[in-house]
Amino acid sequence: MQGRTHAVDGAARALACELEATDAPAVVGFDSEDTPQFLRLSPDDGPALVQLAVEDDVLLCPVRRGRAPPRLVTAALETPVLLKAGVGVLRDTDTMVEDHGVHCKSLLDISLAHTVLVVSGLLGPEHDLGQITSPEHWLQLPAEMRRGDGLPTGGLQQLQQQPRQEQAPPAEDGVLRSVLELPHVAETVARRSTMLRVNSIGLARLAEHWCGVKSWKSRISRSNWGRLPLASDQIVYAAVDAWAGSAIVAGMFKAGAIDHAFATAIATEA
Repeated sequence: MQGRTHAVDGAARALACELEATDAPAVVGFDSEDTPQFLRLSPDDGPALVQLAVEDDVLLCPVRRGRAPPRLVTAALETPVLLKAGVGVLRDTDTMVEDHGVHCKSLLDISLAHTVLVVSGLLGPEHDLGQITSPEHWLQLPAEMRRGDGLPTGGLQQLQQQPRQEQAPPAEDGVLRSVLELPHVAETVARRSTMLRVNSIGLARLAEHWCGVKSWKSRISRSNWGRLPLASDQIVYAAVDAWAGSAIVAGMFKAGAIDHAFATAIATEA
């Protein structure tokens, strides 16, 4: 991977521009790094660092329990205009509510989005990265949804032709959004939304699948994020984690796997 290092104020300006956008909801990559618990029974101090990525600009913001985050970060997390994309975003934002009173909105869990695409049949079984569904489910899907590479050519048409009792009327935003109303998809969304707080497809696997980026994960993830200033390798690791969230969604958009309406419909809040 190649990228650029930006001063915090430069990333903040880029994020501020996204906050002022009035067109389709913008997508920013989101992640946080927790304060390490070196003793088993030590209290959980929540996140020590919050990362927000706008394309190649990444804002790294240290946070402390009992202190309000910078207003720009709070505004970005609370506005429904920005989709905050990442893996385990509900888990990452739980403590933001408890410790800082920040109610995060428009949280797009990429693992959940990928799961819905596979379970609904909009992506073939070659996209099953594990922890998604059982082999028996594939046997129940139409053959044209189970074969091919990438998006099945007849997948959307097949969804449109299903009997009315099996498929909700297409939403104004298109067929992609209407698949969320299919019974087995809706059940999966409800079940996975709960499970994703503790179990999800990893960010590295999704980044490799959608962006061709090899894993960058290392022991740095267990380093002391509460000690400032951060080391250069910590900065790179944290920045790439947030960047990957926005890059994966961009890859999904580019492939035509999802659109803004689908992403908005599947987004949740803490």
